[in-house]
Amino acid sequence: MVMKRAALFSCGITLALVLGVAPGARAGPIIDFGMHAPTAGTISYATLGGPLTGSGIQVDNVVGGLGTPETATPANNGVVATCVSCTLSYTTGDFESATGTQWTFAAGGTITLTGGIDFPDATPDIPTGTALLSGSWSSPVIVSDLGSINAKLQGGVFTDIQNASLASFYGLVGGPGTTWSGAFNLSFFAVGFAPGTFTSSALASGDITNTPQPVAVAEPGTLILLGAALLGVGAWSRRRQQK
Repeated sequence: MVMKRAALFSCGITLALVLGVAPGARAGPIIDFGMHAPTAGTISYATLGGPLTGSGIQVDNVVGGLGTPETATPANNGVVATCVSCTLSYTTGDFESATGTQWTFAAGGTITLTGGIDFPDATPDIPTGTALLSGSWSSPVIVSDLGSINAKLQGGVFTDIQNASLASFYGLVGGPGTTWSGAFNLSFFAVGFAPGTFTSSALASGDITNTPQPVAVAEPGTLILLGAALLGVGAWSRRRQQK
């Protein structure tokens, strides 16, 4: 089982290498929030026809850039900061449709990340309980059944307001009056087949990437592939920083 799960987590790296630049996505400075397996929290589609929800999802750190010049931040590129008591919560729009291996939920709803940031230098830290980003889903959210050991992958894109102090650390502008584009992906394990319900507290790893607008976002049909690619690139970036 451990070997199978390791293979699942590495699939994002393979997809990133195959895809290169995903269709519909344009490079820009990225702030990448990392979720490292195992991840605390819950993902639930509890009521047929209702929304997908996420609650208490642990976010571990944040880094500027994803290891390429196109995604570098103007300041502190590649610098990792620790997230302190950071949790992600969200609600999508209601269930829209399903195939045998995929659930699709409508845009709308909310997505929020709260917590504190421990910066690695003399920069004043962000206190716990602070809203780090808040927004709503701008395209349908997709859960894909990966077909083995009950593995699933959630992907979605959103628009949000980024915390001004965090954006400033990486040389970017946040706060009210600015709009950012985000992409979310998280792998997890749950018993259930589309279009049925499921609930999972067996969350694995993923990323939340955030980029100042204007940027192009992925078409819904390529969303899961883009999310998996970001997962692989984000993991590679974090390993590079930890060496």
